[in-house]
Amino acid sequence: METTRKSRRVLAGLLAVALVFGAAPASLYNGGAFAGTAIVASADSSTAEVKTVSDLTSALENADVSTIVLSNNIEAGVILYINRDVTIDLNGKTLTAKYYNFVNSCTVTIKNGSLKNTIGSSGLYAEGSSVVKLELKDINVLANNYGVLFYNESSTVTYENLYFKSNFNDGKFIDTDNQATVTGGDLRDTPIHFHNWTYSRGEGDPSNTITAKCLGLDDCEISEGLTMEITAENAVYDGQPHGAELNEFNTTAFPDDYTIYYYNYSKLERGAPALRIPDLEIDHTQPPVDAGTYRAVVDTNDFFIYTVFTIDKAVPNFEVLDTTYDGEAHAFLTGEYPEGTVFS
Repeated sequence: METTRKSRRVLAGLLAVALVFGAAPASLYNGGAFAGTAIVASADSSTAEVKTVSDLTSALENADVSTIVLSNNIEAGVILYINRDVTIDLNGKTLTAKYYNFVNSCTVTIKNGSLKNTIGSSGLYAEGSSVVKLELKDINVLANNYGVLFYNESSTVTYENLYFKSNFNDGKFIDTDNQATVTGGDLRDTPIHFHNWTYSRGEGDPSNTITAKCLGLDDCEISEGLTMEITAENAVYDGQPHGAELNEFNTTAFPDDYTIYYYNYSKLERGAPALRIPDLEIDHTQPPVDAGTYRAVVDTNDFFIYTVFTIDKAVPNFEVLDTTYDGEAHAFLTGEYPEGTVFS
């Protein structure tokens, strides 16, 4: 264990020289997270929404970004280096890394989600050369062993509403070798529940359902409305539109606005993209009127669901009358066209 810590200490000296705005060059540490891909910019240029580890490391490298907001769970699978002042809003998501290495003196806030590390003696780590001011708020810390190990006596860790869990029975939030001042009072006995939705599409063809499942820590209080279903009834042409409908579903599990799109099945087979919404100059949101077989599609971003329904042609209801010639005029048909029939 001591050998590992000393090697980290030497490495930190190299990183402090080499770092520019964020993560260190990959050649200095095999397995670290370094990338230069674009991040998703928000309306405020000082805030970056990130979906992937590449987004995250790019945001950490960008000195103009003061707040990083996760929009997805991110499993980095690498060491994440933090060397500047920044706020990381987990936004109810889970961020997973090998561990988190604070390699420069900095003030950092991490809040509102779950922070997980997979290797190392401590998840949150800083060498003696780094004076770190770390604030943890409304957070689950899920550690491989210990939670915090800062070697500089001037470093501070403050926390509020924090739950800690270790993979080891003797793992504690504060490492036995920690030198930083840690304040925050009692830890939570139970994890903070953040909704962490995963989705699965129903079986069959057509597949007209998608089901949500919450993988958040502890029990989820939402148990109803976790399946979205699209249905449509067959009809007979009557000059009126006939469409599909969605059932009542939980809007926390399914938070977006969902639009039903309609496609003539035969036209769809001849050239439109198989199920995704084609970019055609037609308003596919209007329920169909004419006779035909239609596919009603909802794209939930995670999956599409759809159903198929038919509008049959209207059949005139006429009856041939029997009559006998008597020199007078007689009607030989009786009945009517279906309501709404259009003649051209």
